[in-house]
Amino acid sequence: MISLPDIKDIVDALVGERGSAADINLLRKQQEVFSENKTFEGYKAYIGAERTETTHKKPLKKELTTAQKDENIKRSRQRIYIEHLIRIIKIFRVAS
Repeated sequence: MISLPDIKDIVDALVGERGSAADINLLRKQQEVFSENKTFEGYKAYIGAERTETTHKKPLKKELTTAQKDENIKRSRQRIYIEHLIRIIKIFRVAS
Protein backbone atom coordinates (compact mmCIF):
# COMPACT_ATOMS: atom_id res chain seq x y z
CA MET A 1 0.00 0.00 0.00
CA ILE A 2 1.33 3.43 -0.91
CA SER A 3 0.00 6.64 0.62
CA LEU A 4 0.77 10.34 0.47
CA PRO A 5 3.33 11.74 2.95
CA ASP A 6 0.66 12.98 5.35
CA ILE A 7 -0.82 9.44 5.28
CA LYS A 8 -4.40 10.57 4.77
CA ASP A 9 -4.90 9.33 1.22
CA ILE A 10 -4.06 6.03 -0.42
CA VAL A 11 -2.11 6.51 -3.65
CA ASP A 12 -1.82 2.91 -4.74
CA ALA A 13 -2.73 -0.52 -3.44
CA LEU A 14 -1.89 -3.85 -5.00
CA VAL A 15 -4.69 -6.34 -4.48
CA GLY A 16 -5.56 -9.69 -5.95
CA GLU A 17 -2.27 -10.91 -7.33
CA ARG A 18 -2.49 -14.60 -8.18
CA GLY A 19 -0.17 -16.96 -6.39
CA SER A 20 2.30 -16.18 -3.67
CA ALA A 21 4.82 -13.39 -4.03
CA ALA A 22 7.39 -11.94 -1.67
CA ASP A 23 6.75 -8.40 -0.47
CA ILE A 24 10.09 -7.23 -1.85
CA ASN A 25 9.17 -8.43 -5.35
CA LEU A 26 5.82 -6.63 -5.19
CA LEU A 27 7.62 -3.44 -4.10
CA ARG A 28 10.08 -3.66 -6.98
CA LYS A 29 7.24 -4.10 -9.43
CA GLN A 30 5.35 -1.11 -8.03
CA GLN A 31 8.46 1.11 -8.01
CA GLU A 32 8.54 0.91 -11.80
CA VAL A 33 5.27 2.86 -11.92
CA PHE A 34 6.63 5.85 -9.97
CA SER A 35 9.32 8.33 -10.99
CA GLU A 36 12.95 7.76 -10.07
CA ASN A 37 13.02 10.55 -7.46
CA LYS A 38 10.33 8.98 -5.26
CA THR A 39 11.47 7.19 -2.14
CA PHE A 40 9.60 4.59 -0.13
CA GLU A 41 9.58 3.55 3.50
CA GLY A 42 9.31 -0.04 4.52
CA TYR A 43 9.98 -2.47 7.29
CA LYS A 44 12.84 -4.96 7.66
CA ALA A 45 11.65 -7.15 4.77
CA TYR A 46 12.63 -4.34 2.39
CA ILE A 47 16.27 -3.98 3.49
CA GLY A 48 18.42 -3.60 0.39
CA ALA A 49 15.61 -2.44 -1.91
CA GLU A 50 16.40 0.55 -4.11
CA ARG A 51 14.96 3.93 -3.08
CA THR A 52 13.60 2.41 0.13
CA GLU A 53 14.31 3.57 3.66
CA THR A 54 13.97 0.92 6.35
CA THR A 55 14.35 0.69 10.09
CA HIS A 56 17.73 -0.15 11.56
CA LYS A 57 18.23 -3.79 12.36
CA LYS A 58 20.09 -4.73 15.54
CA PRO A 59 23.53 -6.15 14.72
CA LEU A 60 24.33 -9.63 15.98
CA LYS A 61 25.51 -9.49 19.61
CA LYS A 62 25.51 -5.68 19.57
CA GLU A 63 23.08 -2.91 20.40
CA LEU A 64 21.65 -0.10 18.29
CA THR A 65 22.91 3.40 18.98
CA THR A 66 20.58 5.91 20.61
CA ALA A 67 20.30 7.79 17.30
CA GLN A 68 19.29 4.59 15.47
CA LYS A 69 16.71 3.78 18.15
CA ASP A 70 15.27 7.30 17.90
CA GLU A 71 15.07 7.01 14.12
CA ASN A 72 13.31 3.63 14.40
CA ILE A 73 10.79 5.15 16.81
CA LYS A 74 10.17 8.03 14.41
CA ARG A 75 9.60 5.62 11.51
CA SER A 76 7.32 3.38 13.55
CA ARG A 77 5.19 6.39 14.50
CA GLN A 78 4.76 7.16 10.80
CA ARG A 79 4.17 3.53 9.84
CA ILE A 80 1.36 3.02 12.34
CA TYR A 81 -0.95 5.15 10.19
CA ILE A 82 -0.44 2.83 7.24
CA GLU A 83 -1.05 -0.16 9.51
CA HIS A 84 -4.35 1.41 10.55
CA LEU A 85 -5.32 1.93 6.90
CA ILE A 86 -4.57 -1.73 6.19
CA ARG A 87 -6.70 -2.70 9.21
CA ILE A 88 -9.65 -0.66 7.93
CA ILE A 89 -9.35 -2.19 4.46
CA LYS A 90 -9.39 -5.68 5.99
CA ILE A 91 -12.28 -4.98 8.38
CA PHE A 92 -14.53 -3.55 5.69
CA ARG A 93 -13.28 -6.10 3.13
CA VAL A 94 -12.52 -3.42 0.59
CA ALA A 95 -9.81 -5.57 -0.96
CA SER A 96 -11.57 -8.91 -1.01
